[in-house]
Amino acid sequence: MQPVIAPQPWPPRADPSPYAGRPLTAPPPPPRRLRAWPAILALFFLSAFIPESVVTGSTSPVRLAGDPAVLLYIIAFYGTANVLIREAWVRGKRDWRSFILLGLAFGIVNEGVVAGTWYHVAYTGYTYIGGVDLAWAVGLTVFHAAFSVAVPIALIGVLFPRRAGQPWLGRWGFVGCWLVLGLLTLGGVGSHEAQGYRVLALALAVVLVVVALVRHPSLPPVPVPRPAPQLWTLRWSAFGLAVLHDALLFVVPPLVLAISGQIVVAQFIDVALFLAGWTGIVLILRRWTARADWGARQTLAVIVGGLTPGIILNVLLPPALALRLAQRGDPAARAAHQMMLMSAATALCKSGRAALMEVPAAVL
Repeated sequence: MQPVIAPQPWPPRADPSPYAGRPLTAPPPPPRRLRAWPAILALFFLSAFIPESVVTGSTSPVRLAGDPAVLLYIIAFYGTANVLIREAWVRGKRDWRSFILLGLAFGIVNEGVVAGTWYHVAYTGYTYIGGVDLAWAVGLTVFHAAFSVAVPIALIGVLFPRRAGQPWLGRWGFVGCWLVLGLLTLGGVGSHEAQGYRVLALALAVVLVVVALVRHPSLPPVPVPRPAPQLWTLRWSAFGLAVLHDALLFVVPPLVLAISGQIVVAQFIDVALFLAGWTGIVLILRRWTARADWGARQTLAVIVGGLTPGIILNVLLPPALALRLAQRGDPAARAAHQMMLMSAATALCKSGRAALMEVPAAVL
């Protein structure tokens, strides 16, 4: 007799799951996206305030407090540029070379297109070469790459660590920033003074941006198994590097002119000294940041040391002089001193409010 074969169900049943009988649990919710607008607003403010009122006295706090149009203009110009530079750097995972190229492009647009300071000889030791103050152009371009771009973006990374490696802008944010920056830049190109040079400067900036963006993303750097310098060593070193920058920009050109006796030759010597000095600074910083234990504290130490000379000369010293004159009974000096105090209090309130807004996110 043949054995009876029980009919098999169709379709065939799968093997019993090892998780059969266990209660089903919902997958964990995706991590909540952090709000980027507090960091964006802070970057807009710092991008304008650091190069214009802290490192230099180009736009004093008194003028910012008394002229809202100027305040809005520099915040829009510096802020949109730095937000776009940061987005290109973060989204494309680009290295420090691309970051420097983008910073140099902003320096060219700032001084060679919008402000037009390349076409004015303002200090002893500088002169025109073909209608352009070459040494001054190189010095200010490097200055903006360092203090107008690198310092604010690095400082925002320290103040908002949870948002440091994340992109901030969506599609409409990109469009808005490009539109504002483009309109402000075209306003400089439309100036009748040295218009041809401004167009050439804009073309050079576009070339630098293209080169920075087409470079292949770099591999993550390999940490160097050596301890980073002590915090006070970093502060004092950055302080000395900032003083070196000021010396290269304001002290060296008159000395070179006095030694060489030929102002055109002195310009090329100044350019060589600018490039050599800042190349050494970049290599030193690159060597420090490659250490395995480099972190936010070390970055903040370098920023504080680098900004201290400007804070002393442009933030602390003018109010002190105004107070000295106010104590002597000068009404104009007394009013200026009060406006400085009001602007300083406003800046402190804004920074404190931004810090308080960041606390709940850090705690949660």
